[in-house]
Amino acid sequence: MSDQLNAALSGQATTALTEDVSLATPLAAPRIAGRDAASAALGTYQQALAAPEATVRLKGDAVEGVVYSASPGGRETEIVALARRDATGLVDTIDVYGRPWPFMAVLLEVIAKTDPALADPSLGPDRMFRKGRHQFG
Repeated sequence: MSDQLNAALSGQATTALTEDVSLATPLAAPRIAGRDAASAALGTYQQALAAPEATVRLKGDAVEGVVYSASPGGRETEIVALARRDATGLVDTIDVYGRPWPFMAVLLEVIAKTDPALADPSLGPDRMFRKGRHQFG
């Protein structure tokens, strides 16, 4: 699935993003603002997921997106990236979600080694999961 949106959501088409694009990722608490920072973050996700396969393209009136499937460390993970465009057609808001959480926690460790700013440690496995048991707090 090769198109402009997929390229933008994988950090490869920075010109498809507005200068002040806003990106929310599943592994960092604050939003990332700005074309260069958002594009770099999206590229880091693609690298950490080892070039995931775009399996589904989503198209709505106000939102469109891509579902990616990957197997980092042999664990099946799905990421959905949803994008909203401005009046000129450029992507101005991106929201990324991932599942299941235990495998996203593994991804958090990989991303933390590449770019620690993209991996909020308060979201990590030590807080949410200890020895396979859910411990919320």
